[in-house]
Amino acid sequence: MSLEFVIREEESRMAARGIDLEEAAELMARALLRYPQYDYVFGNLDEDSRLKKLLVVYRSSIKYMLSTGGKCLALRNSATGKLEGLLLMGKKTSHQVSMSVALRTGYLGVLFTLGFAANRRLEETEGIVNQEHDLLMDNKEHYYIYILGVDPSAQGGGRGKELLKKAFEIADREDMELSLDTADSQLANYYARFGFKALKRVPQPHQPGAAEWQVTFMKRPKKSEIAEVVKPAVKPHISVPSLKPIAERPAVAA
Repeated sequence: MSLEFVIREEESRMAARGIDLEEAAELMARALLRYPQYDYVFGNLDEDSRLKKLLVVYRSSIKYMLSTGGKCLALRNSATGKLEGLLLMGKKTSHQVSMSVALRTGYLGVLFTLGFAANRRLEETEGIVNQEHDLLMDNKEHYYIYILGVDPSAQGGGRGKELLKKAFEIADREDMELSLDTADSQLANYYARFGFKALKRVPQPHQPGAAEWQVTFMKRPKKSEIAEVVKPAVKPHISVPSLKPIAERPAVAA
């Protein structure tokens, strides 16, 4: 396997570096097909229809991230040539969406494909998440992992770990915090194993009769802060008076 970096705005350059936009969008759609947020957005929509709609969502989302200076880390199996993992990250001070960029990168296509009601629910949940991120990160510049997806057939094989390691290298070079959010409690536990700390859990709207769900907001500290935490404590020097052998100690009167 080999890691490929794509730090470009145009999808044509993305393809030139060995990652096709359609291939990347399909991976994300399959990896996150049953993500709790989409249960709320799509309701009881069958999986085939949901997959088709998510392809349009992720095609637009990937283009948006790259158009705002994001980085795309891709993990491809060198033996099969198959794209098996993808991580999108970028620097953020604010998580609010630029509508002008959204329009250039396919927002109208998303609106048309999802329909008004589903698009409203998607924007509702994304708006809650973006607002919470701005409050929790205090509008400080940081790296944000927008999404990490691993092909279902390759999950459990360490692909996510490899992508996170590369993301850490990028953030650590600039000594910047790294944030993310997840609506999957198992994923929250997974990220905690790599040093992410939960900042807040926020309940989200849900369909009538459907299971409740929440988003966990997480942060990995700067490299300098991590180094400070793990720095071994200096043991204080304690002076211990020397004791005379028992035979030399003065007798104690009874």
